[in-house]
Amino acid sequence: LSSLILFVGVLPRLFFLKDEKTARAPTPRTKASVGGLSRPLLVYIACFAVFGFADDLIDTFIPLYSKNVLNMGIEELGLLISSRNLAMFSFVLPCGVLADRLGGRRSVAISWVLSPIALLGLAFSGGGRLSSLMYFMDGVGWAIRQPAMPSFLASLSPPEKYGTVFGLAYLIRTGAGVPSPMLGGLMWEAIGPVSLFYTYLTLMLLAALAVYVFIPQRETSQND
Repeated sequence: LSSLILFVGVLPRLFFLKDEKTARAPTPRTKASVGGLSRPLLVYIACFAVFGFADDLIDTFIPLYSKNVLNMGIEELGLLISSRNLAMFSFVLPCGVLADRLGGRRSVAISWVLSPIALLGLAFSGGGRLSSLMYFMDGVGWAIRQPAMPSFLASLSPPEKYGTVFGLAYLIRTGAGVPSPMLGGLMWEAIGPVSLFYTYLTLMLLAALAVYVFIPQRETSQND
């Protein structure tokens, strides 16, 4: 967590140091910023990092949990994975249209609530078709956030710095996910496999809540 705070607080200054100096002309400042980035954007990048940590924590162990705990065979496991891919294929375009109507803020929050509930249902499904249905619902969550997360990030970013902001956000998201599989393995052994699902649920709900509480609607684009 301390490394994430370091990333969010220091890296923007390194990336935008030159822009900060040139921006010191006598122009009015409309909102507080750090390193040329608005506070709502930094909050979202931090939430994005929490998402990355939680997603890599759980996603690595879904096949292992399904095989060892739910006692699913190879064919059932293949059906499980395909069900999420089918949901993403079927709904990603309609969900992109929906994100344009609802706004990225709402779509991101919905997806970050839907997926952990679906995966918790998977954990207690007992295998079989119900497991595939729960994983299909997780795929719907993925279909919602695939177009919504980058569009929401863009709505909070300075237009002239889209590329740098996207690179910074995904750098932090990827870095947050690096220790997740190792920590997930330790939790599996020390606490039990279901602890991964509860941890994922808690982190994702906190991230969704933070998006709504700390990023006011007026800070996003008009669609949001």
